[in-house]
Amino acid sequence: MKIVSEKIPAALYRKIYKTLPIFCVDVVAVNWKREFLLVRRKLPPLRGSWWFPGGRVLKNETVAQTAVRKLREETNLAGKFIEPLGFYEFISPRGYFRGTNTHTPIVTCLVEVKKESAVALDAQSSDFRWASKIEKNFLKYIQEALRAAGF
Repeated sequence: MKIVSEKIPAALYRKIYKTLPIFCVDVVAVNWKREFLLVRRKLPPLRGSWWFPGGRVLKNETVAQTAVRKLREETNLAGKFIEPLGFYEFISPRGYFRGTNTHTPIVTCLVEVKKESAVALDAQSSDFRWASKIEKNFLKYIQEALRAAGF
């Protein structure tokens, strides 16, 4: 089955975003040193927060395919899908578009980074970090996903 990856026009995407949940994946990317990757968000909601790479599932794309694609698009890292870790539903009064809220059902996925390579962030993130321990200041969802991944 062909994956439809054409860009949705901004006006239509705003209408979709305003009226429907946006189904996404978040990627717990783990490297050969048993470290996980976090990126600092540039965009609302949660601008400035440490989060996982991830994003929207495309038409006819599996969760596993999305996890590997989003890791590559957002960080330039190649990865191998290992397993889904759980489900999280993010609802925020603040949305990506002004005057909208966010409703995002998320499947959190474990992805093993295939080889050592340099992280190159896309425009959605301002910084990244590799870590090996859960920190108390991480958002509750981040902590729960990392525990599910064995950290």
